[in-house]
Amino acid sequence: MNTIAPLATAATLAAQRTCSVHVVTAASHAAQLTSSAACVAVVVVVLFLVTLTRALRRAAAVVAAFLQLAAAMTSVVFTMVIVAMVAVVLLVH
Repeated sequence: MNTIAPLATAATLAAQRTCSVHVVTAASHAAQLTSSAACVAVVVVVLFLVTLTRALRRAAAVVAAFLQLAAAMTSVVFTMVIVAMVAVVLLVH
Protein backbone atom coordinates (compact mmCIF):
# COMPACT_ATOMS: atom_id res chain seq x y z
CA MET A 1 0.00 0.00 0.00
CA ASN A 2 2.89 2.35 0.77
CA THR A 3 4.34 1.96 -2.72
CA ILE A 4 1.02 2.14 -4.58
CA ALA A 5 -0.15 5.46 -3.06
CA PRO A 6 2.83 7.56 -4.22
CA LEU A 7 2.67 5.96 -7.68
CA ALA A 8 -1.07 6.63 -7.93
CA THR A 9 -0.56 10.21 -6.80
CA ALA A 10 2.24 10.72 -9.32
CA ALA A 11 0.12 9.15 -12.10
CA THR A 12 -2.87 11.33 -11.20
CA LEU A 13 -0.77 14.50 -11.20
CA ALA A 14 0.86 13.55 -14.50
CA ALA A 15 -2.55 12.83 -16.04
CA GLN A 16 -3.92 16.17 -14.86
CA ARG A 17 -0.92 18.05 -16.21
CA THR A 18 -1.07 16.20 -19.52
CA CYS A 19 -4.79 16.79 -19.76
CA SER A 20 -4.45 20.53 -19.16
CA VAL A 21 -1.58 20.75 -21.66
CA HIS A 22 -3.69 18.88 -24.21
CA VAL A 23 -6.63 21.18 -23.59
CA VAL A 24 -4.48 24.28 -24.12
CA THR A 25 -2.88 22.71 -27.19
CA ALA A 26 -6.26 21.65 -28.53
CA ALA A 27 -7.62 25.16 -28.02
CA SER A 28 -4.60 26.60 -29.82
CA HIS A 29 -5.05 24.17 -32.71
CA ALA A 30 -8.76 24.94 -32.83
CA ALA A 31 -8.01 28.66 -33.11
CA GLN A 32 -5.51 27.99 -35.89
CA LEU A 33 -7.99 25.74 -37.69
CA THR A 34 -10.70 28.37 -37.36
CA SER A 35 -8.47 31.08 -38.81
CA SER A 36 -7.33 28.71 -41.57
CA ALA A 37 -10.92 27.79 -42.35
CA ALA A 38 -11.83 31.47 -42.47
CA CYS A 39 -8.97 32.15 -44.90
CA VAL A 40 -10.04 29.24 -47.09
CA ALA A 41 -13.63 30.47 -47.02
CA VAL A 42 -12.54 33.97 -48.06
CA VAL A 43 -10.43 32.58 -50.91
CA VAL A 44 -13.32 30.40 -52.09
CA VAL A 45 -15.72 33.35 -52.01
CA VAL A 46 -13.28 35.55 -53.93
CA LEU A 47 -12.72 32.86 -56.58
CA PHE A 48 -16.47 32.39 -56.89
CA LEU A 49 -17.01 36.13 -57.37
CA VAL A 50 -14.23 36.34 -59.98
CA THR A 51 -15.73 33.43 -61.90
CA LEU A 52 -19.20 34.93 -61.65
CA THR A 53 -17.89 38.27 -62.92
CA ARG A 54 -16.25 36.62 -65.93
CA ALA A 55 -19.41 34.68 -66.72
CA LEU A 56 -21.55 37.82 -66.48
CA ARG A 57 -19.20 39.73 -68.77
CA ARG A 58 -19.38 36.96 -71.36
CA ALA A 59 -23.16 36.83 -71.06
CA ALA A 60 -23.32 40.60 -71.54
CA ALA A 61 -21.18 40.29 -74.67
CA VAL A 62 -23.50 37.60 -76.04
CA VAL A 63 -26.58 39.73 -75.31
CA ALA A 64 -24.94 42.75 -76.97
CA ALA A 65 -24.16 40.70 -80.09
CA PHE A 66 -27.74 39.40 -80.17
CA LEU A 67 -29.12 42.93 -79.88
CA GLN A 68 -26.90 44.09 -82.75
CA LEU A 69 -28.15 41.19 -84.86
CA ALA A 70 -31.76 41.98 -83.98
CA ALA A 71 -31.24 45.65 -84.88
CA ALA A 72 -29.71 44.71 -88.23
CA MET A 73 -32.56 42.32 -88.99
CA THR A 74 -35.14 44.92 -88.00
CA SER A 75 -33.63 47.53 -90.31
CA VAL A 76 -33.58 45.01 -93.19
CA VAL A 77 -37.22 44.05 -92.57
CA PHE A 78 -38.23 47.72 -92.29
CA THR A 79 -36.49 48.48 -95.60
CA MET A 80 -38.25 45.52 -97.25
CA VAL A 81 -41.64 46.74 -95.99
CA ILE A 82 -41.00 50.24 -97.39
CA VAL A 83 -39.94 48.81 -100.77
CA ALA A 84 -43.04 46.59 -100.86
CA MET A 85 -45.31 49.56 -100.04
CA VAL A 86 -43.72 51.66 -102.77
CA ALA A 87 -44.12 48.79 -105.25
CA VAL A 88 -47.80 48.38 -104.31
CA VAL A 89 -48.40 52.14 -104.68
CA LEU A 90 -46.68 52.16 -108.10
CA LEU A 91 -48.60 49.09 -109.30
CA VAL A 92 -51.96 50.38 -108.11
CA HIS A 93 -51.50 53.86 -109.57
